[in-house]
Formats: sequence, structure tokens, C-alpha cells
Amino acid sequence: MYVAALASAAVIDLRGIITTSSYGEEARQPPHSPVPNSVHIAERQALIEKARRSGMRHLPDATAGPTVSLTSRRPASGRIEDTPPLGTDGSWLIVNEARQATPERPLVIVMGGQATAPVDAYLLDPTIADKMVLAWLAGNKRMEGV
Repeated sequence: MYVAALASAAVIDLRGIITTSSYGEEARQPPHSPVPNSVHIAERQALIEKARRSGMRHLPDATAGPTVSLTSRRPASGRIEDTPPLGTDGSWLIVNEARQATPERPLVIVMGGQATAPVDAYLLDPTIADKMVLAWLAGNKRMEGV
């Protein structure tokens, strides 16, 4: 919610809220199959609506990102460039915003968890690589050491 507060106060220009989750993809039937967008988008959009009702402004709607990892799409060649992109709405949002950015004024992507959406955006358009900065927090160590 800190990012939403910054956007509401017009401190940052929040262009998107992308929701992704590949959690449990190996156990899906069939394995590594995408989750319907409605599953994750509805709960994220409900949070955005609550924030708006509380008076927050400048909050974009939730956008569907990848629901499978790119690990499941690893090409036989082993070359990143040969990985077939997923092309989700969230990935295209990043591509379109990054195309408007410059290396001097890059698109800043703040993430928690997997980085599939910006990597997929790169696969869709490799020319955006020098126009993005990724701020990423992934994982945490729990008390039981996991």
C-alpha cells in the first residue's frame, strides 16, 4: 500500500499494477498450465477498489500478468532469445511503457516475488532492456529457516 499512497499523493506516476503467480504450477492439470486471469485479478482489483473508496487517487486497475513461469518454457537450445514469450496483458503494459522511457529516464518496476512479467516483456521486445530499472524483493527467511 506504500506505493499506492505515493501514487495517490502524486509523488510517483503509477502506470500499472500487474498481478502474477506461478505458484503450484507443477501440480496443475495439466502441469504448467495457466490460471484463468479472473482468479488473481478479482482479489487485486478488490483491494484497489477499497483503496479508491478510502480516498486514494491515481491508482490504475489491476492487469493480468503471467501465471506460469518461463522455466516451463525453456527452449531446447538453452538460449534466452529462443524462449517463447507468454505475451500477457501485463507484459505488454511493460513493453509499451518502456518504449516511452529512455535510459536517462527509465521505467522503474517495483516487484515482489517472481520477475516473469518484466522478463516476458524483454522477450517480446529486447530493445527495452536499457530503459528499465527493476527493484525486486523476492523470498523471505521464515523463523523455521525455510
